[in-house]
Amino acid sequence: MKQLVLAVALLGCGGSTKPPDTVTPTEATVAEVDPELSPALRPLAFMLGNWALGEEGREFWVAAAGAMYGIAFPAPGEFEVMIIDDGDSAAMADGVLRFIAMPGGTTRTEFRVSSTAENIATFSNPEHDSPKTITYEMTDDALVATLDRDTAKPTRFVYSMT
Repeated sequence: MKQLVLAVALLGCGGSTKPPDTVTPTEATVAEVDPELSPALRPLAFMLGNWALGEEGREFWVAAAGAMYGIAFPAPGEFEVMIIDDGDSAAMADGVLRFIAMPGGTTRTEFRVSSTAENIATFSNPEHDSPKTITYEMTDDALVATLDRDTAKPTRFVYSMT
């Protein structure tokens, strides 16, 4: 069911025009901006929107059916499907945030929230080969995704709002 919701929700993400007066949702406006967000997901509202990675890369995040759905196109010919939820279904929400990554839309890997603060969330899976952690952070003018790949320097993707 979540895959069907994801496909329908992301159909509208392809536009490249910026809505007038685009603002990043804040805790006070989340329910007004997107009533689909559960209390557990509200701190992640900063991720919602259409994000550009240079001239070619894109990442889109929407809230629907009690979860957040994302799709990333980091380079031509590459994509990753992502889901963030707080349970196996809306009826079974347990408040534990899970980041589910599906590179190329295939095998799913689950990361659990390890820390959150204002405009930042880190998800971890110490059993996964690489990456072990995924962090999303909203800076003044960008959404930064950092992947800790057990290398000396983590991989960072800096997205700007489109």
